[in-house]
Amino acid sequence: MPRLQQAFHHLRARRGAPLYVLKKDGRREEFSRPKLLSGLVMASKKTRLAPANLELMVAEIENALRSQNISEIRAGRSAPW
Repeated sequence: MPRLQQAFHHLRARRGAPLYVLKKDGRREEFSRPKLLSGLVMASKKTRLAPANLELMVAEIENALRSQNISEIRAGRSAPW
C-alpha cells in the first residue's frame, strides 16, 4: 500500500475525538485539514513540493497529534509534536 494511502488508513482508524486549534485571540476552532493544506500550499508556492507531498504532510501532522492524544494545539506551534 502506498505511503499516502497508509497514512489515510491509519488516520481513519484513529479518528475519534475532535482536535481543536487555540487561536491567538483565545478562540477555539475545530482542526481543519483543508485549512492546513491551504496554508501549506500558500507557503510552498515557490518550492518544488508536490501537492501529494503536502497532503501526506497534513495527514502525518494530524496522525502525530492524535497518536499523542493531543486534543488542542496552539495556533502557530511548530514541530516536533
